[in-house]
Amino acid sequence: MLSKQSIRKEHTIFLNRVEMSKDEIIEISKDFTENEEHRASNYLFTIPSTYLSKLLGPKTQMISTDLNEIKYFGAVCVILELDRSLSDIYWLNIADEGFPFGGIIEHTNFIPSSEYKNTHIAYLSRYFALEDKIASMSNDEINRLMLEYLPKIYKGFSTDWIQKVNVFKTNTAATVCDLNFSEKVPDCKTEIDNFYIANMSHVYPDERSTNNSVRIAAEACRVMGIDTSYVPTKSSMSGKIGF
Repeated sequence: MLSKQSIRKEHTIFLNRVEMSKDEIIEISKDFTENEEHRASNYLFTIPSTYLSKLLGPKTQMISTDLNEIKYFGAVCVILELDRSLSDIYWLNIADEGFPFGGIIEHTNFIPSSEYKNTHIAYLSRYFALEDKIASMSNDEINRLMLEYLPKIYKGFSTDWIQKVNVFKTNTAATVCDLNFSEKVPDCKTEIDNFYIANMSHVYPDERSTNNSVRIAAEACRVMGIDTSYVPTKSSMSGKIGF
């Protein structure tokens, strides 16, 4: 059991499951070396609803069912490290049918390449539905797919320009805000006394941003009894539903 004093910022915990004891949560965790049981007065879960629902046991079945109603879009970002610039354009939206990315953002047309040891950095972005083929592709497959289409935009482009390719993908990039989504946003304080939720779904009806993340965190802390009156409220529509 870890005391509050023994938990350090760099202590990383990988959750296996969340279990109930009477009307409270016991959080069963796994770290790098062994299974541990961690107890606290309150638990605030900020992970995507689709992952949280898989951790909850049978005694929280109703909460799991509600959380599973929230669906997500995935996203892929392929970051290219290049020995030269692709163009002089910072942000290029791609709306042509058939292209595997929706935007080409050449970061070093905004922040000079001199800040990156003269390496030019561009990234290719795409959101996807979890049913899309790209959702199940490996990083190598995504890499090949993306690079195949660059010569269609940049005449003379050669893969020899590329120093390194980095592929990042997530299945929980954004919530699908479908019909009556406001009714799906979970209450921060659940029916379980010490179990709280604050995650991306609480951004609705605003947009994802660092400011809105801070706003949601402040609302969650307020619900848990922590003073957050010093956090500005007027510039965000997030954190209005579920709190």
